[in-house]
Order: sequence, then C-alpha cells, then structure tokens
Amino acid sequence: MEKQRMLFGLLLMVLVIASSVQVFGANAYTGGVNVYVTMLSQLPSPAEPGSTVELRFKVENWGSQAAPDVAVELLPGFPFTIAGGESAQIPVGSMSAAQTGDNGVIIKYTIRIDPGANEGTNALKLRYKTSADGQWIQPSDYSIDVGTSQALIAIDKHFAGNTRVQKIEFEHINK
Repeated sequence: MEKQRMLFGLLLMVLVIASSVQVFGANAYTGGVNVYVTMLSQLPSPAEPGSTVELRFKVENWGSQAAPDVAVELLPGFPFTIAGGESAQIPVGSMSAAQTGDNGVIIKYTIRIDPGANEGTNALKLRYKTSADGQWIQPSDYSIDVGTSQALIAIDKHFAGNTRVQKIEFEHINK
C-alpha cells in the first residue's frame, strides 16, 4: 500500500511538472540568444497598388544572453520596393537578455506597392542577424494585404423625367 502511494505521488509530481512545462514553455526564455521579429502593423490596410505602406516590426530577444549588434534587413521582391531611398538594413543595436514586450525595439519600413500588384495577401521577406554568429536568419514570410479601399463602380438607381430602361451588361473580372 505504501509503495502504491509513493508511486502515485511520484506520478502526480511528474504530471504537474510536465504540464507546467507545456503551459509556460511557449513564452519561456531560452538559453543563449533567441531573436524574434514580429510584424505589429500595416498602415493603411489594405494598401493600394501604386501607393506606399508603413510597416512596423518589433524585435525582441527571448534568450538568456545578450544579443550583440542585431541587424534587420528587408528583402523586397515583387510587388514591394523600399520607398524614398530608405535602407533595406536597419541596425537595431545590442539587445539585453530577455529584452521583450514593452522593452522590445520597434523598427519601421515604408515600402511602395507596385501598380501591377495582385490584390489579396502578398508575402514579404525579412531576415535578421547578430554579430554573435553573423548568420542571417529568415523567419516565415510576413503577410501584406493589398487591395483597393474604394469601390471601382457604383450604381445609383435614379430616374428623372422621360427616361427609358436599357439593358447594360457588365463583365466581372477577379484579379
């Protein structure tokens, strides 16, 4: 009986530890340097083809060691180009261990959307590195919403005086 109690207690302790790792593991700090880049906003959303859009990213270090000389680089490809002579690479500087949340570094890019861009979600690539290893790391693509914010055609039902009804045909083309 005593053996069963001890075994049950040990099993219960293992389950509690395992569940706490499961619950806290997703946001737990990790050993070494662990840089994350998150897109915070896109203004305007959607961005119209032929216009510019402002993108804001947050750079954080979820690692237990400082991240020396962090740099972020935008990798523009169709339908995106960097607007107005801005640099693709932004030096973030050194980041402390566990520099996250409100202490993260906010960076901004202004990009131009090509007039021939497809409406919908377009992928934008970005990469980052630290001087600790000098290797560029490219996270998953970021989604940029491209579309028109106003109707291309509006129909107003309006009759005045002597009017006659005529049949008009429209062809709808999805881009």
